[in-house]
Amino acid sequence: STPKPSSAASDVYKRQGLMHDAMHGVLDLADSLVLVSSPAIDGARSAWSTLNWLDAHGYQHLVKRTVVAICSSRAGSASIDMDQLQATFNQRCAAVHLIPFDEHLAEGSEVDMDKMGKATRRAFIELAASVADGFSQTLVPTSVKRPEKHHVE
Repeated sequence: STPKPSSAASDVYKRQGLMHDAMHGVLDLADSLVLVSSPAIDGARSAWSTLNWLDAHGYQHLVKRTVVAICSSRAGSASIDMDQLQATFNQRCAAVHLIPFDEHLAEGSEVDMDKMGKATRRAFIELAASVADGFSQTLVPTSVKRPEKHHVE
């Protein structure tokens, strides 16, 4: 049987949107996930809690295919060991990407790739490549029927 989260854990999961009625349907159809975290202890704990929830509710396959994006929302160095944080998530997930702070993104308006800093743009391209790497590994859910391919000879 699936372990039930504690009351405190349920509150966290509700805030994360994981216990929304439609979430199981979305997760059942997902091939992979992108999990965004901040480079802070509370952000890392929240992201780790999300992975634990997925594990406890039968989505272990998604945890293994999750790409983690650790996004800096302010300039300067993080208060935690980023190498350790990256190594910790790499134990469970497909990939971990550090997204540096970017003045253009901090504006909070429409994103223009040309206005992003070179390091930030490169980090997002690498993140997208990690997500795309998983495309060849995804399985078609048995509940979804794909149309048969017709070959023209």
